Amino acid sequence: MTFPLGTWTEIGSPAATLIAGDNDLYATNPDTGDIWHWNGTPNEWTQIGTPGHIFVAGTGTLHGLSPDQQVIYHYNGTPYHWTQIGGPADAIAAAGDYLYGLSPGTHTVWAWKIR
Repeated sequence: MTFPLGTWTEIGSPAATLIAGDNDLYATNPDTGDIWHWNGTPNEWTQIGTPGHIFVAGTGTLHGLSPDQQVIYHYNGTPYHWTQIGGPADAIAAAGDYLYGLSPGTHTVWAWKIR
């Protein structure tokens, strides 16, 4: 979909957070915390998962830290299909082909090569 240059276009209902990576946009529901993926057309969203502590997007990837911060998940591209890849963690971040995490307590920085 193409939007007019220099104007704002409403594409969805209220969200608690926005997560963007590559050309993908995700949002969390402000009431439930569930995560949704924008399909590229205004008001066309697909729920892809349940609440998380934090979600981060890298180049063509999405990861989530469980609400209790005990498990790190990788989104497999199909709604509700997530694979555990680690945990626990105090925080996660993504950039390029890497996922980063802070170990609980010590905050030692770890890196995971995504591809």
